Amino acid sequence: MIKPRPQLGLVLLVLAGASIAMLLLEGSGAPAEAGLPRVRGLDKLLHFGAHFWVASLLFWGGLLLGRPVEFHRRRTLWTLLVLVLDAGAGIGIELVQRHAGASHGRVFDWKDVSANLAGMVVALGVGWAASRCRAR
Repeated sequence: MIKPRPQLGLVLLVLAGASIAMLLLEGSGAPAEAGLPRVRGLDKLLHFGAHFWVASLLFWGGLLLGRPVEFHRRRTLWTLLVLVLDAGAGIGIELVQRHAGASHGRVFDWKDVSANLAGMVVALGVGWAASRCRAR
């Protein structure tokens, strides 16, 4: 059974918030591709990984907070919150790129949004599967 560990949950949620802030900040500047090797699809893989990371931190941070007390209800609540928060962040980052990043050649890209959402969905799927194993 997954027991509440509120302090660890809070740390994970703070890390998730810091990660989202860093993604928004990075999205408003020049593309990070300057120092990266030119590999086809690397940008989408980075988007996927970043949102897998953020969604995982949000999901496990929320589970470990211990509120609401019943585990199954807590897991459902935090899944819905992650869907809203991370999807909002993923679309928000692209909107920031459209406006603040326009002077750096950044544009809104639906493929980036798709990669962001895919990372989030996979993270939630892995989280649900792992939490089901631990909840038995």
